[in-house]
Amino acid sequence: MDPVFSSRYPFTSQAKEIVSSRKGGLTLDEVDAAKARVLAAASGGGLPAVRTRIASVLEREIFSYAGARVILACLQSRYLQGRYAVAESKRAGKHLHEDDDAVLARVAAELGMKVSVGTPYSMRFTEYLRFAPKDVKYKLSNKPLSGGTVTLDRNELVRVIEEAVRLRIDAGSPVDAALVPEPLRKAAEDVRKTLPKTGGFAARMDLKAEDYPPCVKELVSRLKDSENLPHTARWYLAAFLLQAGAKVDDVIALFRAAPDFDERTTRYQVEYIARKGYRVPSCSNAESYGICVAVCGTKSPIGFVKRRAFARGNAQAGGAAAKGGTGG
Repeated sequence: MDPVFSSRYPFTSQAKEIVSSRKGGLTLDEVDAAKARVLAAASGGGLPAVRTRIASVLEREIFSYAGARVILACLQSRYLQGRYAVAESKRAGKHLHEDDDAVLARVAAELGMKVSVGTPYSMRFTEYLRFAPKDVKYKLSNKPLSGGTVTLDRNELVRVIEEAVRLRIDAGSPVDAALVPEPLRKAAEDVRKTLPKTGGFAARMDLKAEDYPPCVKELVSRLKDSENLPHTARWYLAAFLLQAGAKVDDVIALFRAAPDFDERTTRYQVEYIARKGYRVPSCSNAESYGICVAVCGTKSPIGFVKRRAFARGNAQAGGAAAKGGTGG
């Protein structure tokens, strides 16, 4: 058993074996560390990398991760689960950048990927499609592909593995609440008290489903479900909402549901889009970004809104005329 590896990558089978081999539950110190781990992820402050070989610290890292997963299972918060998955995946990414290629391949294998390391780095395209981030940069059409193998540089491979970590943790784990020890149940309740109310994630915009194109409705729905949208999708959504007349603060309020939400970063980016007056891309560009989800019969998302508004205006005018005719 390698406690350094397990503390850095506590989602691996070796770390699980260490946890399973202990007779007895977590210590109170480990429960406190587990709660702190969840709260750190919830706050967006990130999780620190492990750069020590002190046995007691490494053990606490391993067991606090296990405790954090139980706390999350008790809370059943989609929002918090997403934020925690992002925080743990970014922490793993830090370690992957520091560790050698043998560790890179080992972690990838744990997550269901067989990768070739060295120059170049590569993996099977089927596995790449399963784990690659949903970002235009990582579209398969933008990567070298030969003989069913995708070629990547080391940083890109680390990012794919990082995304695989996020997906594994985001899936959660089933826990029988009746079997959860009292200290962990209490820790879960303590965390619950710190969570913002669900209403705090919703923007004050009047998002009428009939007036917004399917691509935007889809992105809003995914965001409200605390899905980690790629950068391109976030930019597209912000540009559309601002162009459609939404206030900067209302757009920021909508993005609060994002699992990696950061107030300062989000405000800077949304204000920048508003200040520059960026227009939402055309439908053809949206399709190339992987954002288009339906055939709307328009050339732009704003065109869809205008068409709906025009049709609604005509319907209202027709209704008014009908009432006038019967009344005369």
